[in-house]
Amino acid sequence: MEFEINSYYPLLTQLYANEQGFGQSFSKAAYEAFYEDTLNIGKKEVILDIAKDVGLDPIEVEDVLNSKKNHDALVSNMDNARNLGFKKFPTFVINDDHVIIGSPNEKKLKALFESLI
Repeated sequence: MEFEINSYYPLLTQLYANEQGFGQSFSKAAYEAFYEDTLNIGKKEVILDIAKDVGLDPIEVEDVLNSKKNHDALVSNMDNARNLGFKKFPTFVINDDHVIIGSPNEKKLKALFESLI
């Protein structure tokens, strides 16, 4: 299975962060690093810094990134998403009826939500 260049380390780390009780804080920090700070979260050193900032042990995270620890679970998650019809991430499903693939702009989101009201 192939992953986009910037997604493999963040997704592996997200699984580990979830297991350690840091899932929400890691997700928020990775989002901010990528979308607000324009950091390349596909780089191991960037992910390790984010992990450390949210309270994860960077040595343990590096062990996860260098091993197969969460690889099989990640592949299974991706297979499940594809079976549901997801082709890109992020994918938003609203009311089990409307699907937005990718990172929508504010105008597109506003139009969709207004059409649902």
